[in-house]
Amino acid sequence: MSEVELLNIPVGEIEFSDRARENYKDLDILAKDIEQKGIIQPIAVMRLTSGKFRLLAGGRRFSACVLSNKQDIPCRVYPANLSALDQKEIELMENVSRDDFDWKEEVALRDAIQKLQEERHGKAHGSGAGHSMRDTAKMLGTSPMTISRDLTLAKGLSEHPEELSKAKNKSEALRTLKKIERQNEEKRVAQNLENTLRSDRAAQLKRSLTNGYIVKDFFEGVKNVPDRAAAFIEVDPPYAIALDKIKRGAERETSPGIESYNEIPTDEYQDFLDRLFTECFRTMAPGGWIVCWYGVQWYHSIIASMENAGFSPCHIPAIWLKQGHQGQTRNPEFRLGSVYEPFIYARKDAHGIIRQPGRTNSFVFKALTPDKKVHPTERPIEMVEEVIRTFCPPGGHIMVPFLGSGNTLLAAANRGSTCFGFDLSEEYKNAFIKRVLDGEPGSYKSLNNELS
Repeated sequence: MSEVELLNIPVGEIEFSDRARENYKDLDILAKDIEQKGIIQPIAVMRLTSGKFRLLAGGRRFSACVLSNKQDIPCRVYPANLSALDQKEIELMENVSRDDFDWKEEVALRDAIQKLQEERHGKAHGSGAGHSMRDTAKMLGTSPMTISRDLTLAKGLSEHPEELSKAKNKSEALRTLKKIERQNEEKRVAQNLENTLRSDRAAQLKRSLTNGYIVKDFFEGVKNVPDRAAAFIEVDPPYAIALDKIKRGAERETSPGIESYNEIPTDEYQDFLDRLFTECFRTMAPGGWIVCWYGVQWYHSIIASMENAGFSPCHIPAIWLKQGHQGQTRNPEFRLGSVYEPFIYARKDAHGIIRQPGRTNSFVFKALTPDKKVHPTERPIEMVEEVIRTFCPPGGHIMVPFLGSGNTLLAAANRGSTCFGFDLSEEYKNAFIKRVLDGEPGSYKSLNNELS
């Protein structure tokens, strides 16, 4: 460092730059003292290339001179080639041992010196090279433990300025910082535990979902279902319309799962319906509801079979209106394209109430494209979830006699309901398991949020 000069400099030629010290106490008292006795100890400045000077140390004395209208002030003048580290060291050495130096200013300045020394010499890593906290302690005439504490407090101030700035001294600040760290650690542990529990619960829910898909004939499996077990039943039975034969060759090739679709012969269908609804009535809880998708030619048979079993069906069906669908017909010359599918809904007894009073009987949702289907009559999870919301009490048990794609299980999981059902196809179950594992319970979707 070049030689330091001692000069009287006009106050107006000194630039008061950013200071480590922010809190100048009793300036009026010091100003009055300076008026009476003058400046006993010079301030430190650095010469600038512009011809002016930058204040390095003595900010309180400089401010008192300005307050007392002093024209000039004695200064130790340092050359213009001082590094940032040199400037910080001068400021610290001027103020670090003074009683009126605020603890926040002191730790911030020591932290700045540590970082500047590391920038100049590198950070010590145990090999002897680089600058360590021990080096800073030796330079400032204090202990490494004190430097370590101050650097910890400086970091704490940058991370928790609002809480730590209220502390009156370093001891109080350390207690506050330890309290914050303890609270953060407790919060971290609690969050990790919650994440673990959530992960475990998600795994349990997924296992429950896959276990809810039972590969078995419904009429065999339902024998093990106790009376009045289900609050809601969704029935999507075979339609007895030879679906695998109705679809043309090209349609069969693009119809997912058509080869695994189990149909019912026409001459056996009425007996099938009677057995189906008898078991559904037995296993339904009081106040429960059932919905049944159907082929339109079987409307009267289904109504009659439901009533014979004891249900009270609404004779006006509800429909799923396929939003944006262009319509489907095998004979466009004399039949309009169909853009909806109907279902009949019925309650077990007078206690059954619709969970969304006033809702219309039209459920408007987009249809699934063939590439998203695993079953030829698959319906979007979002639409099924809305049907459940309309007819099933929150958390109510759900039974699905013919699971197919298993989307009702996923919709029920989204609603927080337990659900189980039956299907004969191992292929459909395997596709369902993949969907369960790929998604998250409560967030299963078919339409990528493309709801109506």
